[in-house]
Amino acid sequence: HIHGIYYWGTPACARVAQSFDLPYLISPRGMLLQDAIAMKGWFRKRIFIEVMARRALNNASAIHYTAEGERCGSEALGFLAPAVVVPNGIDPIEYLPPQGRNPLLPRFPHLAGKQIVLYLGRFDQKKGLVLLVNAFARLVPTHHSLHLLIVGPDITGYADTIKAVVAERGLKGQVDFTGLLTGEDKLWALH
Repeated sequence: HIHGIYYWGTPACARVAQSFDLPYLISPRGMLLQDAIAMKGWFRKRIFIEVMARRALNNASAIHYTAEGERCGSEALGFLAPAVVVPNGIDPIEYLPPQGRNPLLPRFPHLAGKQIVLYLGRFDQKKGLVLLVNAFARLVPTHHSLHLLIVGPDITGYADTIKAVVAERGLKGQVDFTGLLTGEDKLWALH
């Protein structure tokens, strides 16, 4: 299963699979939509599709799209492989805006009326949290209603590093760490 288009690995993995007579899928993840192609580097993308990726796409067992609109939007490129639409493995109904009172407000009353910038994930150096905090620090002087909510488990103790960066950047009043949120609390954080 190959994810993405504009990487050297896409045609390389396809060639390896073909050389061993192994079936493979390619999931373009929206990268074949005309709007995505038209963005930055459109000429290079068109060349890449024609020179590098078309053979991989044509010889795939299937091209996996996550929505009917993505499949239709890529149709004009004329790939030969069968197209299949399999949505991502979540039920969007479960993520509709919740009703009632926000259970996070008693813990974080200062969030009322704020525009929330949400990080939802585990604490890990490779997740770019230092970059996020530094970028947030650049926004705060001109966007006073912003508040950064960092949600997720800290298994390695990396949260202490991020808290130090928050303090160093003078953001203590604009950033909160909730720890792991699940169920209704997580849903409210998302909305």
